This record gives sequence, structure tokens and C-alpha cells, in this order.
Amino acid sequence: MSDTIHDERPAATGDDDWVDDGLDGDYVYVPKESGFLRKTLVALVAMAVFVVALLGAGGWWAINQVRGDEGEGTPIEVSIPQGATLAQASRILEEKDVIKNATFFRYYAKWKNINSVKAGDYQGFRTGMSLDEAVTRLEAGPLPAKFTELAVPEGYAVRDVEKKVLATFPEMTNGDLGAAEFAVGAGPSSKYYAFRPPGEISLEGFLFPATYRVEKPDVADENKLLDQMVKKFDSVADEVGLAQAGDKLNGVAGKRQLSPYDAMIVASLIEKEAKVPEDRAKIARVIYNRLERGMRLDIDAAVYYCFPGKTDGLTQSDLRSDCPYNTRQKYGLPPTPIANPGKASLQAALNPEPGDWLYYVLADKDGRHFFTNNYNEFLKQKQESEKQGLL
Repeated sequence: MSDTIHDERPAATGDDDWVDDGLDGDYVYVPKESGFLRKTLVALVAMAVFVVALLGAGGWWAINQVRGDEGEGTPIEVSIPQGATLAQASRILEEKDVIKNATFFRYYAKWKNINSVKAGDYQGFRTGMSLDEAVTRLEAGPLPAKFTELAVPEGYAVRDVEKKVLATFPEMTNGDLGAAEFAVGAGPSSKYYAFRPPGEISLEGFLFPATYRVEKPDVADENKLLDQMVKKFDSVADEVGLAQAGDKLNGVAGKRQLSPYDAMIVASLIEKEAKVPEDRAKIARVIYNRLERGMRLDIDAAVYYCFPGKTDGLTQSDLRSDCPYNTRQKYGLPPTPIANPGKASLQAALNPEPGDWLYYVLADKDGRHFFTNNYNEFLKQKQESEKQGLL
């Protein structure tokens, strides 16, 4: 016997009965002798009702998640930290009330082919955004990184660099830049490792003078800033051919074979002594000529390096000090650079101007020096410069 459906329940006949289908008031005719069939049908009908209800509720919930809230919402700035995964970024958006459910958003974003997010500061988010809007904003990427510029002048010693760094970034408080090793991102191939003598850990000469950008997340990362400076030095060293210093300077200092590190020391002396560009290569030649003849360099800028912060002139006691940088007492080059030289001074150290000069003295207010190989001429010009108030 076929089941029959009626809008209203008819009268029962015999052992048969009419069963409410539980959906919309219709009735299904079920023979009473089919007890098992009747019970099964009732259970299936009830299950169908439950599934339909569940799917309807879930679908409505999902639609609400995707659609977001009505209205404009409140603008929200969102910061995604470095290394954050999509799941972590989704939780941040949920905590900021940009989206309602981080897990649902993560799967939705993956469905939209987003598997990772860029770190940085985002604008354009608001509370209660639709998921499509949130995905579009993530795809657009963060704002350009906020940064602070740090200008390191030519001729700054490491201690001067450190003072400026800590004045600009007080969060960088990890200690003395000149007395500790640090993690150079360039790795062992860096000129810092290749040029320094065995056992030397000073950064003097390797913190290239230039303008550096420190991004907002790195304001406490001293090593990252130092890494920038050393990498810049590496780049300039390659440009000027510092690694070939031995060949470039062969014989200029007599029998002594000069190394790239020696050339860096000479460049630092030039940086502190030269006032005008045309004097740099001449001062380099004076230094090499004096080294060749076994003369002391007598460069006061090196003596000043012995006395940090001293600005009121050198005393006789200072000039007699046993400091290893006192070129009035010690022969040869100082043990390390006395400053961080720029590109022009490195080039001058590697390409000294031909000449037999042994002495120089400041000769005019523009910073030009008088050069000579005659000591008496030097003394005469020195007296004249003193009269003019140049010394």
C-alpha cells in the first residue's frame, strides 16, 4: 500500500493510522501493521527536522560573521608584530573587535588565498568590519615603517657615536660599543673580521659615517644599528679597494708592508687633520714619508684620543704621557684608528699625492695647510699662523 499525504488528518481505518509529518501540518498514511517501518519513518522525519534547524542556525551564524556589523564602526589602528602568523594576526583582530571570531576569519582568509601577513602598523581597520573588508585591508599591507634617522658625522670616534646613539635611542643601553664584540649580520666574511688584527675587538674605524634609519621596532636593538654601520663600511671598503692596500701602498712606508688596517688608521688621522678636500692626499703623503724615515708622526689629534672629552688644549704633561696613541712619544702608527673615516679619507690613504713633504701647518682661515720638507720653513709658517690666531 502506498503512503498518502493529506493536509488534514482523515479518520483512521482498521489498523492503519495517519501520522503528522512534523513539518508543516501534513499527515502521512502509515499502515499500523508496519510498526518498525512506522517508528523508523518518525525517527527519520525528526532527524531531518533537527538537521535542517542546525544548518539554518549555522548558516545564519556564518553569514553574520562574514557580513560584520551594520554601521561605520570605530576606526582601529592595528599593529602586527614581526614574525606573527596568520592565526596570531587573526587573534589580534578579534581582540581589537575588528572581527568576531579569529578561527573563522583565519579559514576565510585562507579561502581567499591569504596564508601570511606582513608585520607593521595598519590603518583603515574598524570595529565590526566585514571579513571581505578585513581581508582587503590585510592584502594592502602595513603603512611604511616609522623610522628615526641617525646621522653619524665623519671623524666621530666610537665613543662619540655611542653618545649620539644613546641620546637618540635611550633604549639602547647594552653597554660600551668599543669594548664588546657584537653580532655582525654580514657574518665572518665582513671586513670587520677580515681586517682587524688578531685579538682586536675595537669597532673604531668600522662604524662608517653616514645617515642610518632605525625603524620603530628596532629602537632598542643596538646590534642591528651597528650591523648597518659595519655593512656600510664593507660596501665602501670594496668601492675604494681597501683589501688591495698592500699592493697600492707597496714601498711608501719603506720596508714596512702596510695592511688594510694600517690604511684605515692613516685614513682616520687624515680625517681628523684635513680641513679641506685638497689637503687629504698630501697629509697622507706626509704620514708615509715620516714612517719611511723612521720619524715620529707628531700628530696631536692622536694624542687627544688619549684624553676623551678634552677640548682645552694639550698640556706638556699630556704630550709626555705614555699613552699608546701619543705620537709625540711613540713611533709608528697608533694601535687602532682614532676615528671613523669617510670615503674621501680612505681614498686619500690609499692614493697619497706624490711629494717629499715632512711637515704641515694650518695656513689660512679656510683650513688649508702649508706643506714643506724643510723644518725651518715649517717653523716660520707656524709662527705666522700663530700671529694670525690660527693655532
